Amino acid sequence: MLIGTGGLLTTTLVGYSSISLAHDAEDEHTKPEKNGHTKHRDKEERREDDEYGGIPGFDREEFELDSDVLSVKDLGFHEGTLKLSVIVETTDEDVLAEELRALVPAFNQAIREADVDEFFEAVEEFKFALYDECDVRRAALYLDVEWLRECLFGDLTTEEFVNRILMILGAVEDDGGPEGNNTD
Repeated sequence: MLIGTGGLLTTTLVGYSSISLAHDAEDEHTKPEKNGHTKHRDKEERREDDEYGGIPGFDREEFELDSDVLSVKDLGFHEGTLKLSVIVETTDEDVLAEELRALVPAFNQAIREADVDEFFEAVEEFKFALYDECDVRRAALYLDVEWLRECLFGDLTTEEFVNRILMILGAVEDDGGPEGNNTD
């Protein structure tokens, strides 16, 4: 009988604790409105704010890659760093070079639809990562934010932008360790 009573007490305490934690979590994600009512925000809305809502001068809905082999894995902004991860569905370097051209019009549209000045004031770094179809990161590099500015204002062509990325990728691939440093 004592074991049964202890189990009931434990179950009651665990149930109370779970309800209390759920209530506390719910309070964290409520937003007071001007009229004194509380508006509850759902998980999807919070996730979207965390991931995309924080890119100043950037309209996430306008950022679309027109590519058959590239797709956005993740796009975010944190402490001055714009982070773009894409999934690449090819191993052909020529196809990749051609498809990377889709980055420029996508950025152009998303930034011009929002606020160019605000974007370039906020973004200090641009981290770009390529993943394969199995979600394995193949390359991660920092690109010069000024390249985006130059593309938007016509000082750098799309081809030059892509060539700069490919040069960095080539340097990363060539500097792959001791075997990459052979000078035969």
